[in-house]
Amino acid sequence: MGNAVNSDGLVEVNIQELRLRPGIELKLLDSKGNMLHHKAQFVAVFTGKSILVSLLVEDSRKIEIHAGDTYLVRGFTGKYDFSFTSSVLQIDGAQFNARLSCPATVAVKFVRSHLRAALSLEASIMLNGADSATPIVIKDLSAGGAGIDSSKPIGGIGDKITLTLPVEFERKKVNLSLASTIRHVTESESGLRTGVEFENASQHDKLMLHYYVHTLSEAGEVA
Repeated sequence: MGNAVNSDGLVEVNIQELRLRPGIELKLLDSKGNMLHHKAQFVAVFTGKSILVSLLVEDSRKIEIHAGDTYLVRGFTGKYDFSFTSSVLQIDGAQFNARLSCPATVAVKFVRSHLRAALSLEASIMLNGADSATPIVIKDLSAGGAGIDSSKPIGGIGDKITLTLPVEFERKKVNLSLASTIRHVTESESGLRTGVEFENASQHDKLMLHYYVHTLSEAGEVA
């Protein structure tokens, strides 16, 4: 669905982008907002078809969901909250599981902001007042800033720059233009390492950064 962000600060993503792991606990709320007494656990997703969940009850007679009913499903991956609306397609009381309809998109809200990912990403910066952009390489990235490698100085501590950052969202490239301040400069193998802090980023850009950094971390690229 692209990168839609609603007024609650939630970003809509395809369910496969969540990379849900079996065993994640799910809470189900009925149409009145009441949480069911029993919870469920994610088992598997069959994209475009259904979601298989395990029902956490000891007696099938205590299963509260019913085929055809619609519920708000909420969960937490350890990095972000997610929610989606789903209808019950089938209940297997003997196996204590159920199949839910598979949503086209899931609402995601990131709740951890300091994860830092290692990468090597070509980008560019523009020093405020400069006439042209300077090519750089981003070596680490978080939702709050970046570590930049360059062969020559890009500015001094406290200088204001604009970082043009190409990130990947739902397998598409999106360019973010981020106002930043240089916080430190040190020597690196390639010349200089400059640390910048993002400032006054929009809610949309923050969510995009969170999503991109967490995607990198899922691939094991953690600084």
